[in-house]
Amino acid sequence: MRVTKSYKERTLSSCGFYTGLLKKSAPSRIVTVSSVLHRISNLRVDNLNGEKSFNWTTVYANSKLANLLTSNHLAKILEGTGVTSNCLHPGVIVTGIWRHVPSGLRQVLLFFLRMVLKDAVEGAQTTLYLAVSEQMEGVTGKYFAECKEVTPSAKARDEGFARKLWEKSEEIVKLKPQERVL
Repeated sequence: MRVTKSYKERTLSSCGFYTGLLKKSAPSRIVTVSSVLHRISNLRVDNLNGEKSFNWTTVYANSKLANLLTSNHLAKILEGTGVTSNCLHPGVIVTGIWRHVPSGLRQVLLFFLRMVLKDAVEGAQTTLYLAVSEQMEGVTGKYFAECKEVTPSAKARDEGFARKLWEKSEEIVKLKPQERVL
């Protein structure tokens, strides 16, 4: 497990709560990268740091669901501020992330996935689309793949769970009342 200096699981610690500048420079866009692997997540608010169980694939899937939930929650609480928040699955990209997959399994997976694998430039297309396309002006709270809106898992659409995750995240990073988004 890789942790931050404050001993929080690093994969889930990458979410920032810096929205003040985005509001001041509105219209602004928050673009969050998730993954189709969010669908296999078993994310639990009481195990965000992997204290109770830790498996790299599970933590990765959980972080991608957390990204989606956070993106959706940001869209909701920033509504009317000129700041939009959307999330995306970039596709299966040939990157260093494959180093975490055991060698034999990695070779088998890459063999079968070779028809859908993308290079980094191809994988960046949906991110760029959400960040700069005029068609995305004012669009918020959505999930995209291949530059098209797609439906995420039911858990990713659970507003109550998103709120619990948000509150737990505020608690973990010891957010002060004046630092909260709303």
